[in-house]
Amino acid sequence: MRLSSTLLLALAVLVPATAAAHPIAYDDGGYYAQPAPPPTPPDPDPEHHVQPEAAVGFLIGNYSVGPISGPAYGLQVAGGAHYRRWLLQAEYDLLSVGESSYQADGSRAVRGLVHRVGGNLRFAFGSIAKRDFPLRGDFWIEAGAGRQFLRWYDGGKLTRNDISVGLGGQMSVRWGEDKHKKAGLFYALKVIGSERADLKYLPPTCAGPCDEPTGPIPYDLGIFFDVAIVFGR
Repeated sequence: MRLSSTLLLALAVLVPATAAAHPIAYDDGGYYAQPAPPPTPPDPDPEHHVQPEAAVGFLIGNYSVGPISGPAYGLQVAGGAHYRRWLLQAEYDLLSVGESSYQADGSRAVRGLVHRVGGNLRFAFGSIAKRDFPLRGDFWIEAGAGRQFLRWYDGGKLTRNDISVGLGGQMSVRWGEDKHKKAGLFYALKVIGSERADLKYLPPTCAGPCDEPTGPIPYDLGIFFDVAIVFGR
């Protein structure tokens, strides 16, 4: 009697499971499968998808090219792809560099024009956002590399590589269906470093009071304030 009860209980569990796993046959000869589960709804948060992003802005600061140092300023255009906290972008800068236009001895200032192309990888280490609120703030760091094509106004040209680092913040607003359209403004401090080939092989010296002569530091630095309008979707 106990064995029969056990068998009946096992059949009661297995028969519905088998029926759910296989098509059901009816007297008319047809087979009807169980309905498919409903599809998973897409994630509406645009930050969870790859998004195109572009920026147009300007750079202003100070830049050195060998012994020539002074104010630098110009335009910046960038574009790339944004995914979650990461942004990978290409950048083009058009900069006026060189000495100040006003020289103490009255001589003509040495200035030139730089075309710079490069790429940056940016990471947002902090965000201020609310899911249903259109405004968003991000704080980020970036690193990149580029190549400069410099032409002096009075003659001569120079081509060299550089590296860059930046620290900045961005405020953006979203609108449209699922808030997939975006516009905003970013502001950053950007440092660009380039190698000075003319100083690599000079003998050690003391340019000022020192304990030991060394070779010159073979790098030029540029420090810029970077501001741009950002748009994407």
